[in-house]
Amino acid sequence: MMGAYGNALWSIRMCRLLLYVFKGGSTFWDKVIDSFYFASTNDTILWELTGKKSHNHGWGYVIYRFSNNKAFLSYYKTSTPIGDDVEGINLLKNFGELTSKAQMLIMHSRLTGEREVKNLENTHPYMEHVPGKFTLWLAHNGRVSKVNLAREVGLENYLRQYSDTYFLTKYLARKIPMLANKRDILYVLKEIIDKGYVVSALNVVALIIFSDEKVYGFALNYIAPEVSQREEYYRLYMISLGDNEKIVASSTFTKYFRNGEFKGLNNGDVVFFKLANGELSFSLNNLFRM
Repeated sequence: MMGAYGNALWSIRMCRLLLYVFKGGSTFWDKVIDSFYFASTNDTILWELTGKKSHNHGWGYVIYRFSNNKAFLSYYKTSTPIGDDVEGINLLKNFGELTSKAQMLIMHSRLTGEREVKNLENTHPYMEHVPGKFTLWLAHNGRVSKVNLAREVGLENYLRQYSDTYFLTKYLARKIPMLANKRDILYVLKEIIDKGYVVSALNVVALIIFSDEKVYGFALNYIAPEVSQREEYYRLYMISLGDNEKIVASSTFTKYFRNGEFKGLNNGDVVFFKLANGELSFSLNNLFRM
């Protein structure tokens, strides 16, 4: 399984990501973090494909909390491999002790191609603030055409400095309308696929913060036909821990987190969350059945 085929796989971006949303307290906070840590440092599916098992090109997270009618945002990014960052993991665990009416967490560990820039600035999640519209936080697994996306946003001169996800974040921030609803977001995501910009996968988790009281979260599972033989590696799973507590995470996460009800997402599935004044709503949609 190694040799030339394995080297080709290694050139493709292979990251781990997670979106965790809940209302009220979480009894699984530490277990979610530990499971993500192990999925990032001992990725058994990655090992079978490439002979490598660690996502060691940096990691990060962003947390939105709503408590006592006030919003709180915390984020952390480092180019240190997640397996070497005990202090960062412990810092994240401390957030589990804080009481919130509602909370959203994005996590991402990066494993990128040999020729891609590896530094703090290119660690996920990316943030793009659009004055008068919203703030977007985005993490991505897979590969999209950064040449085409950079051209769309007029940043072709920066191709050597940034990853494909940097340009993807810029693109989405420009395309999503100011007063976006769920259908608007689904349309923009499908447009990327329709334009042929997806090289391997468009697996994303994101937060869109419109105001202190209104936040969207979404996770998209899309795997291009060209990498269908590696579908299980790229696939996202939704884990239901109750009506008000759900996780969407990369496949390897499910090897370590064994609580709740599991559902492998179909191609084009989008898990959509809305938090408004601390109230949580949820829906499962598909880009090809709108």
